[in-house]
Amino acid sequence: MIPKKYKSIFLIIIIVIILTLSFYNNFWNIANNNWFNNHQRDSESLVVGRLYKSQIDGITSQNGLLGKFYSSQDGEYKIYKNSLNAGDYSTYVGQIGLQGIAFSILDNYTNFNNEQNLKMFWLLNSFLLSLVLAFIMIWLYNEFGISSFIVVSLTTVFSQWITVFGRNLYWSIWIMFLPMLICIYLLYYEDKYGRYNNVITSVLIFISIFIKSSSGYEYISTILISLTIPYFYYFIKNKWANKIFIKRFIVISLSSLSGFFMAMFVHILQLKSELGSYNKAIDSIIYRVLKRTSGDPNKVNEVYRASLESNVLNVINKYLENGKAAINLTNLSFFETTLFIFEFKDLIFLFLVASVLVFASKKYFPSIDENRNKFKALTISVWISFLAPLSWFVLAKGHSYIHRHMNYLLWHIPFTILGFALVGYALGLVIKDLNKKTPLLKNIITILVIVLIAILFISNYISTKNRDERITTLINSSENMIENNNFNIYINLKENRILYKTNNQKVNLDERFFLHIYTISSKVLPTERKKYNFDNLDFNFENHEWDFSILSKYFRNDIAMINMPDYPIKLIRTGQFNSKGRLWENSIELNYSSYQNNYLIPYNLTDNNWEEGINKDGKTILLESNIENVATVQEIKYLVLNNKKVEIQEIQYPSSKWIHVKLKNKIDITKYGYPKKIKVIR
Repeated sequence: MIPKKYKSIFLIIIIVIILTLSFYNNFWNIANNNWFNNHQRDSESLVVGRLYKSQIDGITSQNGLLGKFYSSQDGEYKIYKNSLNAGDYSTYVGQIGLQGIAFSILDNYTNFNNEQNLKMFWLLNSFLLSLVLAFIMIWLYNEFGISSFIVVSLTTVFSQWITVFGRNLYWSIWIMFLPMLICIYLLYYEDKYGRYNNVITSVLIFISIFIKSSSGYEYISTILISLTIPYFYYFIKNKWANKIFIKRFIVISLSSLSGFFMAMFVHILQLKSELGSYNKAIDSIIYRVLKRTSGDPNKVNEVYRASLESNVLNVINKYLENGKAAINLTNLSFFETTLFIFEFKDLIFLFLVASVLVFASKKYFPSIDENRNKFKALTISVWISFLAPLSWFVLAKGHSYIHRHMNYLLWHIPFTILGFALVGYALGLVIKDLNKKTPLLKNIITILVIVLIAILFISNYISTKNRDERITTLINSSENMIENNNFNIYINLKENRILYKTNNQKVNLDERFFLHIYTISSKVLPTERKKYNFDNLDFNFENHEWDFSILSKYFRNDIAMINMPDYPIKLIRTGQFNSKGRLWENSIELNYSSYQNNYLIPYNLTDNNWEEGINKDGKTILLESNIENVATVQEIKYLVLNNKKVEIQEIQYPSSKWIHVKLKNKIDITKYGYPKKIKVIR
């Protein structure tokens, strides 16, 4: 039989590999690719800006503060990857920026180019988070068994929010789990060997909270509560004396608060050097605290006023049911219905159901009775951990109101992790008891778990293969194409997509692309673009990259897909540009001929102005602005009605939804309305 410690090592290696792949490049397609590639780039660009500032002027320049050279988040990535002339550096004074300093030191000692360094830092962050989570899972395995480990492992892999945050250099969320992990293993060591040292505990907690606070004060209340959870668990499980628990709780509280205030003290010194005085430094910190918490709405900028005037209960409710789901399996090919979308409120209900089993009868569930104290300790720990995310939603109400695009992550620190551990533990104990009555049940459950894991791998393969086929179909069915030395640009009118494809590995994809859309009529353009007579859809390639093959996860993607507007398009002009001008440019007039019909069908509308798609003045026909109608009205001169030609006066596009066919002569509105087919002559 394999010793448990070797099993633990094996499980750590497996889970680290699986999670690192997920966090680094969304390997398992847990999150939408566009969301994964773009989530919190604005925050991360502060670290990227710091990296380049450190290369130019040294790590201590601008007091080591994070910052930007460009107002655009993508500008930081471009100047760093290509070592461009950067201009002025605008500092971000909201934190010390320890993560920027740390990555700058690593950046200084590598022999890779900047683009490779950026990928290496993403990989490092992904690995560290995977390692921290793996050690938490191994503790759960040792405490609650394999069923708890499996449930937590699978749900962590399937977590959209952990996935999209996983590699981000600004957030470095492995640091958020680190204080709790330290406390877990200090107490696990005591539980196993009977030794506990308050001094070592204080030092480690102080350092971990100092590191977290120096990398950003966001979510600090959640992290401070999370590190106390192991103490509540072992207090209940091992029946500590109240005196011991209170003493230890005071020690860890003072240590963590000391780490927090030490970081704030260093931050004040840093800002004093940057801003010129202690008063300005302290005022800067106070202002940021007020706008994030529940400060006076009259003392902050207008943009923060609504957040401070918001109701706490409304804010909490938004984090229960709005936004992106906790787990969404519809990105996987096997799960395509909303049945496999789980909101955070669904998880809370599931954890409540599992918690009720703590009261299960010894008669029916003897295994729960044998482990009732441990079960009770875990259950209480779960609901204490529920306070961790709530603390930030309440105390930092202003921040939570504004940042609904990201604060859902808090549910995982550590509430959902412990909640799923409880579900897995309860499931394992129930299966154990049922297995005594039905011996085959354990084997059935084992097979189901293996099948579920196999489905994950197969679904990833099928999902990627389907995307490949989708791209191939879009390319093959495109009606228009622009071709130059570096790109084939496919324009698919039916699907309203433009695809940029290059097989030239030397082409620079970091330079921005311009995409100008000229319409048949400026009336269909958005209001702000009408004065220019074209629509501007400029973009960065990496924001629209598409994994074209199963192996493209490991190589540079060579496909970008852009959604086209739904109005009639006459001409497309596209190319690349930088600060010196345009690098290349091509244009094409779109050809709709393959969709042309030899007849029109008026739109089925009858109201005060229209009779089955014919205006009551008898001189205008209403058409829906779809691709067939846009194609059919091109260059038409006559309609044929009752074997007679009726001349077209003009074609109008009053909006992106409608086409008006204006006639020179009046027609009988009772004869030619929907669903009659009206023949056209060009």
